[in-house]
Order: sequence, then structure tokens, then C-alpha cells
Amino acid sequence: MPETKYTFCRICETLCGFKAEIENGQLIDLKPDAGHVSTKGYSCVKGRRQYEIYNSPDRLLYPLKKVNGKHERIPWEQAIREIGQKVNTMAKAFSRDSIAMYIGTAAGFGVLHPVFAQGFMEGIGSNNMYASATQDCSNKFAVSRQMYGFPFTLPFPDLSNTRCLIIVGSNLVISQFSFLQAPDPIKQIKDIKERGGRVIVIDPRRTETAKVAGEHIFIRPGTDLFFYLSFLNEVKNQNGIKHHHVQHHMTGLDEVLDYAAGWTAEKTASVTGIPADRLKELVSTYLSANGASLFCSTGVNMGGEGALAFWIQEAINAVTGNLDRKLSCP
Repeated sequence: MPETKYTFCRICETLCGFKAEIENGQLIDLKPDAGHVSTKGYSCVKGRRQYEIYNSPDRLLYPLKKVNGKHERIPWEQAIREIGQKVNTMAKAFSRDSIAMYIGTAAGFGVLHPVFAQGFMEGIGSNNMYASATQDCSNKFAVSRQMYGFPFTLPFPDLSNTRCLIIVGSNLVISQFSFLQAPDPIKQIKDIKERGGRVIVIDPRRTETAKVAGEHIFIRPGTDLFFYLSFLNEVKNQNGIKHHHVQHHMTGLDEVLDYAAGWTAEKTASVTGIPADRLKELVSTYLSANGASLFCSTGVNMGGEGALAFWIQEAINAVTGNLDRKLSCP
């Protein structure tokens, strides 16, 4: 007789709740938990099929050592001993930083895995710890350290209340946002629209998110920085800067405005492919909304100017008074 156990998925920040069916010590089925306090029966297909990996014949269950071009099974004790010997040899022959470790997303959202992994690397004396975040959002950590004083201070949209959400280079329907627990992103987007708000997607491709949002603006790949610069320049032209707010909480406004000054909507149109009138209307929509947010993710983060683009985005959210603003929707 199958036994039901309650658990959750840790592939991403959403942490969807699941009901697991166990029989004879084997996981035979996994279904979203409709009674879960946060996700309420929502899950993505990745989470629903994750358990099949555990039963896959290709799953690695024991150490393999490459011998004469082929992988052979060896005992755990031998694997640990030889790995330790190799690490010591490399540290002495090169440097301790010649040794690196990578942690994937599912491991990163565990509790003990990152703790022990970091402890292992500190024991070796290496600074080279990498994760999936290293690949797709390290720009945000770098900018946040410089802008907010701490790399993990990462603002995100107030989805429950915002009236204008501009999404740049992010497919939320597939990724469930980033740094934000946002179960059922399709519903989140529809909720914004139902309360009179607008969701606008800036992306080279008409993504699943763009189809749900209903408003999509094509942008030439690799030109996100110029889009943000012209957006900031137009914010200034439309008198959208909250100077009193800036004086109390920020420094460096003149420098960032000078940086953006040459990138008018007309000049940028030939670079990004976004018509000047469309950009100006977009800025006007952003400034007139009772709570607005520019949000980007991997499409911008992994671009050639990911750090600069995110920096300008955060500057826009800040100088317009939308950063850390308490909203209340009727």
C-alpha cells in the first residue's frame, strides 16, 4: 500500500510543495500539494518529473575512476583517499586557488550541502567556489556590493502591488523569477493586469512570458545597456527624477546622468531597434504608474555589459522613487 509523504522541490527559489507516493522504499509518483501554504498546487514540469532522475539507470550511485580510457567502479575509501592525495599534490605544485568547486542549483538550495562545500574549500584554502549563480547572475552580486554595500541585497518587484512591471531579458513563466519566491508566475502576471496595471516584456524573442503579458517590444540582442541608458535619459527629460528623495538617500546622480546624456531615444533607436516614440511612451507609462519596476534576469545578466546594464536599471528604479517604496493597492 503506497504511503504519502509531504515534501518540496528545491530546483529554484519557489520551493513548490509536493505530495510523494512511496511504495517499498521507492518513489513512484510526485504530485503538487494543493494544500501547500505558499504554492497551493502549482509546480512546473521540471519539478513534477524530477523524481524520474532518481530511478534513471544513468544515475551515478558510486565512484568511478577512469582507467585506460574506461570508467571503473572503485570503493568509496579509495576514491576519498585518491582525491585527497590529488588535491594536496595540486596545492603544493601550483597554488591552493588552482582548486575550485562548483555547486549546482539543487544543491545550492539545500541546507547542509553549501555549508560543507564551503567548509571544505576553506579547509583547503581556496577562494574559488562557484555555483549556477556564478554563471547567470554574478553581475547582480557585483553591482549590489558597490551600490547597496552587500552582494546579497537584491531588490525585486513588489508583485502584489506594482502597477507597471517592465521585464527585460527574463522568461518568468519558465524560470519563476529570480531571487524571488513567485509561484504560478502566469497568475502573478495576470493579477497585475486585472488590477489595471501593465506588464511589458523587452526581449529579442516573443517568449512564453511575453505571450501572457500581451505587450512585447523586440530589442536587438546585446543592446540592453543602451536601452537602459536611453530610458534613464528620457526619465530626466520627462522630469521623472525625485530630487528630494535622491538628496536624502543617494550620491552620484550627476555622474550617472552624464554617462547617459548622449543616448537619446532617437540615437538609441538605431542601436536597439526600439522606435524613439515607443521608448518615450514606455518611460511615460513607468513614471505615471502608482508603483513601477524594471526587472531583468539571465538575458541581461549574461550579456556583454550585464553589470553596467543592471547598475543603470537599479539607478532608474532608485531615482524615480520606486526603490524600497511601500505600495498599497486597493
